[in-house]
Amino acid sequence: MKYLLILIFSSVTTIAQTQKIPHQYKTKDQNYELTYIISMDKEGFLDKIKTSNQRDKKSSSYLIKSLNQSSPVKFKIIVNSKNGYSFRPAKLKRDDLNINLNNLIFRPATQYYLNFESQNYIFKKDLSGKEYYVDFKPKKYKIDSKKTKIINGYNCYLARLKSNEILKIWFTTDIPLSVGPLKYLGLPGVVVQAKISNFTYINLKSIKLTSATIKKLPKTAEVISQEEYREITKKLAGSLFEDANN
Repeated sequence: MKYLLILIFSSVTTIAQTQKIPHQYKTKDQNYELTYIISMDKEGFLDKIKTSNQRDKKSSSYLIKSLNQSSPVKFKIIVNSKNGYSFRPAKLKRDDLNINLNNLIFRPATQYYLNFESQNYIFKKDLSGKEYYVDFKPKKYKIDSKKTKIINGYNCYLARLKSNEILKIWFTTDIPLSVGPLKYLGLPGVVVQAKISNFTYINLKSIKLTSATIKKLPKTAEVISQEEYREITKKLAGSLFEDANN
């Protein structure tokens, strides 16, 4: 399992058709619904498994089975120029029945609360039946304004993480928002495509005006830092390892 997680996050998929926003609706005061799809290049991943000699047959068989069971994951962001809320629309039956590798990127219970005015960004995750609200900062980027391409009709620019040359983000200033999936915020436009590993992509599928309200962070939420959250996950991982060896 440890190798599985490392391989996924150290590792193209087809781009879904995006619904363009009519020019008359390009206003920051409206609420928009952005739908993103997390998917994986299964063929590339399978080739990597088959050509690697670092695993035994049992591990390879488990990885191949997990990959074949995986399916794209959809999540949404309800957003305007001031606030945003990101969530999975519904928990699917297959979330419990199969090992969906894409769930490792955005789990069914995960939520993001975004306040652009105060620059407060919080994500909620469930670990061992307990909810954690964690403060995070947007990624830091290097923008290459000379690298451009058209994705689904949008003029896009290339941005890379300062700490990761593998990851590529294509964003557009055609849409009057500054938002993206997961922690990929802070760019001067909307993220249209993000390559977050060698085999995993997040693509903007659609965007439309919506009357849906933006869910706010619960008043009872106890927010912790990312450092505190990392310590909690380390302790939980340690206890699980101990239980497995007892």
